[in-house]
Amino acid sequence: MNCLPIAPICLAALSALAAPVLAGGPIDTVTEAPTIATDARAAADPWSGVWGSLTLGTGRSTYDISASATTPIPGLGLALDLPDFGGKGGVAGVELGYNHRIGERLGLGVEIGYSRSRIDTDASLNLGIPPASFDFDYRYRVSSTASVLGRLGYLVNDNTMLFALAGMSRAQFDGTYSSSIGFNGSYGIALNGMTLGAGIETMMSDKLSIRLDYRVTQFEDVNLIDAVIPPVGIKADLETNVQTVNTAVVLRF
Repeated sequence: MNCLPIAPICLAALSALAAPVLAGGPIDTVTEAPTIATDARAAADPWSGVWGSLTLGTGRSTYDISASATTPIPGLGLALDLPDFGGKGGVAGVELGYNHRIGERLGLGVEIGYSRSRIDTDASLNLGIPPASFDFDYRYRVSSTASVLGRLGYLVNDNTMLFALAGMSRAQFDGTYSSSIGFNGSYGIALNGMTLGAGIETMMSDKLSIRLDYRVTQFEDVNLIDAVIPPVGIKADLETNVQTVNTAVVLRF
C-alpha cells in the first residue's frame, strides 16, 4: 500500500504497533519446560540400580564329627565328639545384584554370586613298622559356592554404606584319598546352608565402589555312617561351617 497520500494516518498506525516494543513489552511468550529435580537426582543416585562385582578373599572351614555306637545291652553304648578340624585357602568369584534406595538412609538389595575356592583340609597317616610301612593321605575341599542373598543397608554418609546380608548358599565339597596299598578314590557332596554376613561399601565414583564383607555359612549336617554291624549300630555325623572375608570391586551399570 502506498502511504504517501495518507502519511499522517500511516505514521499513527505504525506508532501504535511499535509502542509495546518500545515500551519493553514482550511480543511472544516462550514457556520453558519445567525441570524435575527430584527425578534427575533419583536417576543419578549411585546407590540404586544394577551392579556387578569381582571378588577376592580368604576363607576358613570348620568340621565337627560326632559318632555314637549302640548295643543290645541297655545302658551300654558309646558317644564320641572329635575335636574340630578344618582348613583354609583363597576364594575368587563374581556377583550380580540390584539395589534400591529407600528414603535418605536406607537401601534394599538382592544379589546372586558364584565363587571358586581352595579351602583345603589335608590329613595324612604314616606308619612305619620295619620292614613294611603304610601311608594314607586325605584331602577335603570346598570347591565352589553359589549364593542368593538379600541386603539391608544404611548410609552413614553419601559415599559409605554399612550393610547386612542373609540368604541361602549351596556348596560343592570334594574329597580324595590315597594309600600306599592301592586304596584310592574320590567323592563329592553338595550341601545347602544359611549364610549371614555384614560389610561396608564406599563409593570411589558414580560407577565404581569398593566393598569389604564377612560371611559365615552353616551347612546342613551330613550322615557319614549309619550302619549295623551285629550286634552294634554305628552312626557318625559331620557338621560344616565356612567363613570368608572378601574384598570386591563393584561396577554399576
